Amino acid sequence: MNRACRGQDEMDNLDSHYLVFTAWPENSSMDACQRLCMRTEVCKGIEFRLGACEIWTLPDGIQASVSAPGRACFRYRPFRTLDGFSDRVCRGSGVSDTQSSYYSIYSPVEAPSLDSCKALCMRKRGSTPSCRGIEYRGWCEVWTRLEGIGAVAVSPGSQCLHYLPFINIEGGINRACRGSDPRDTYSSYYSFFSGRTVDECKILCTTTAGCKGIEFRDGRCEVWTRRAGIQASTYTKGSLCMSYGGYDAFEDSHAFTALNGGYPSTCHAAALTAFSVGVQQVSTLYGCQLRCVSMPGCRGVGFGSAGCTVWLGSGELSVSDGGSGTCHSFLPFRDVDGGEGRACRGGSPDDVQSSYYLQRSAASLQDCQDLCVRQSESDVTSCKGVSYDSVSGTCLVWTLAIEATAPESPTSVCQRYEPFVEMGRDRACSGSSSDYMQLSFSQASSLDACRGQCVANVSCTGIEFSQQRLRCRLWLRRVQSTLPEPGTICLRLAVQRLEEVAESADAFQPVEGGSGRACRGADSTDSSAAYYDYYHPS
Repeated sequence: MNRACRGQDEMDNLDSHYLVFTAWPENSSMDACQRLCMRTEVCKGIEFRLGACEIWTLPDGIQASVSAPGRACFRYRPFRTLDGFSDRVCRGSGVSDTQSSYYSIYSPVEAPSLDSCKALCMRKRGSTPSCRGIEYRGWCEVWTRLEGIGAVAVSPGSQCLHYLPFINIEGGINRACRGSDPRDTYSSYYSFFSGRTVDECKILCTTTAGCKGIEFRDGRCEVWTRRAGIQASTYTKGSLCMSYGGYDAFEDSHAFTALNGGYPSTCHAAALTAFSVGVQQVSTLYGCQLRCVSMPGCRGVGFGSAGCTVWLGSGELSVSDGGSGTCHSFLPFRDVDGGEGRACRGGSPDDVQSSYYLQRSAASLQDCQDLCVRQSESDVTSCKGVSYDSVSGTCLVWTLAIEATAPESPTSVCQRYEPFVEMGRDRACSGSSSDYMQLSFSQASSLDACRGQCVANVSCTGIEFSQQRLRCRLWLRRVQSTLPEPGTICLRLAVQRLEEVAESADAFQPVEGGSGRACRGADSTDSSAAYYDYYHPS
């Protein structure tokens, strides 16, 4: 602490060595600054001071520092050797365990340096399977073996490195991990392992699908897989809370999740059907996602220069490297109070009546969710969520807002239906003050709470949220546009209201508002008499 970063020596402080960020959330805390570094492939470290985050990208890294009160300088080194030595090649479960299926290999043209090999690994952080580490010897191997790199073998000139991008949450030491706030903790958020070291706990996280971080205390290892990640912590002596990967504040803000880290990829799924829509009909990712929400059974979308592909059916969307577009899974259902072992309730834990839900049978949770979506399609906006028991197959489609839960059998789950679509990140919804209702911070202190307030309000069409400005706005009219505003996000609740269904079903649709407009052809000056027949009352 109280050190400023430098390059080769204490005098080396060129502006070209780093990028400066003075907007929220990167300038709000050291944690946020570190997460930005983790998402930046060429990041070598950070310098943080109140109101500013420096991301150092100097190829040779941070080699020196100087005294500077109020500043903090940290190197970023997520790649570590397995045994402390170089001249090693990676192996699976033992020194003789090597198979080509364990890794993807890149030529010296594709990965001309160790840093470029590391960058290829970092790009697969958000993919499945994700990068576990690299082997580099002029050729680059990006290891994705599910169980990780378990051993090494001696090989002069080679390097085998684990990829362990962990950072402390709020200092890490004497902190226990929590969900959306310091009181939010449910056993469904993590898997528990005993008799582990902190390094073993980290490895367990990297080999667990959807891992967001770890909590470690006296051999007790919690591998956190909560969808929205670890968003808070609380003081607990002897505990260590660490986040895995550099997810940002809005990474899980809406119903669509970018697969493969959002890098160019190809969608595929053997059990799903692809429904393609040309770029002439759907020209934006936002429009493609809206098309998905309107189609029951949608599991995700692919979008690129060729247009929009909506994937329908039972199953999950997968992704592979390469291609000209991006893939996005559609996950509109969110656990309430941890989800597992909970039964949905109305305004309080003891508020439940048979009139609050429709009882159905379903073979799986996904089938139960589909019943909810179809209910909304047939009886506009009626489904608010589901309560499902995997043993009995009982599916309760809730038509009343779910605001609480109660303990239930371990086979039960309660989920809220939140089909939000992002209209703009670092953008505010555009409109007049009469278009929205602003909630107090006590009513909605988090993005989760803001979304929940919107779903519970029958008039809500979307939200605008800013943690920096302590702002949650419920929009009562459909948002048509956005305006730049750092640290703010605008989300549309993509369910149709009754009047919108009636309007869209009408064969006559207004052009640019309709009223007070005269029709034209290709542009505003194109008005040939050959385009129409003129009827004059006589």
